[in-house]
Amino acid sequence: MNYRYYSTQRPIMPGSYPKPEGNGIVTVYNFDNKTYAEEIQREAWGYIEYARPLGHFDIVNYELVAAKTKTLHLKYLGRDSWGRYVYEDENGKLWKNTDCCSPRECCEERGDTLNSAAGNAFDGEPDCFMSAHIAVEYIGEKRHKFPAKGGTHQGRWCSGNLKAAVQDSVTANLDKTRQGVKILVVSGERRGESSGRSKYNEIEIHRTNAEKKLKRTVHQWRPVIDYSEKDVWEVLKRHRVNPHPCYRAGWNRCSCAMCIFSTPKLFAGIKELYPEDFEALKQDENVLGFTLDNKCGLDEFVGEAESCVYHGDKEAIRSLVTGEFTTDDIYVKGDWLYPAGAFHGAEGGPC
Repeated sequence: MNYRYYSTQRPIMPGSYPKPEGNGIVTVYNFDNKTYAEEIQREAWGYIEYARPLGHFDIVNYELVAAKTKTLHLKYLGRDSWGRYVYEDENGKLWKNTDCCSPRECCEERGDTLNSAAGNAFDGEPDCFMSAHIAVEYIGEKRHKFPAKGGTHQGRWCSGNLKAAVQDSVTANLDKTRQGVKILVVSGERRGESSGRSKYNEIEIHRTNAEKKLKRTVHQWRPVIDYSEKDVWEVLKRHRVNPHPCYRAGWNRCSCAMCIFSTPKLFAGIKELYPEDFEALKQDENVLGFTLDNKCGLDEFVGEAESCVYHGDKEAIRSLVTGEFTTDDIYVKGDWLYPAGAFHGAEGGPC
């Protein structure tokens, strides 16, 4: 296993990276320009891989950002006698945050580096730094709450854990994709969807690339990255492809039905077509003691908003309610029309 570190401040060149004794450099890769690296959720000039992990101060002094390879789930236990926040991971090991002055929620959100506790004792002194390759999830802070409405995966764990991590795990562990293969990951992001996506490359090395060790070459291609929304609809129109039922029923986006970013109008549509699911979501708020919106409960968030549902396409609504469609529904037989949800912007999604 190699350990990857991204350089966020400068291209990787002589003098810009550490050379610890006994730790060989495996790969040096510079991007053509400063590029958004999805693996660390920020822009970087390139990355360097080592055979062994770097020490904490090498990472800090050279302003590197480590790619995560493992996740620990931490439960908050309380403050020790010096006021330091103490956590326990799933293996029973104790960790400490030495910032006694900042609110605990702020320390967790900004991703402070933790220290192990000497002797694994609650009042033990802070000892070794946690490896930079470990991602932390706070039990009861993220995993027992709704994902946060944020631009990164730090609090918005749904995208990272339920989509990206699933694909990465399949690629790394499935016999047919694990080694000795060339893989092309094709995804449909567009620059116009968000400021974050505007920085994506059309083609780049994918985060699961492992040429040296496993001879697995993985590229990512975003073929519609420079398309406008109209360009996308025109492709469907040219090939007479029937838009997804949710667009035809009035939704401006096709993603998770009850996405945390949904607007009051979209949730009003959920309430109309899926009243039982809407009530179940309200019950989740009560059970968790935490609202889906940052400021108020679901009923207050929706308020008197008008439902987004367009009733002019009965077949689309039937497909959404039943979850059923046939191969005959894939192509349009008569005139191709823009769906009711077209050209209503990206509001209501992680865009």
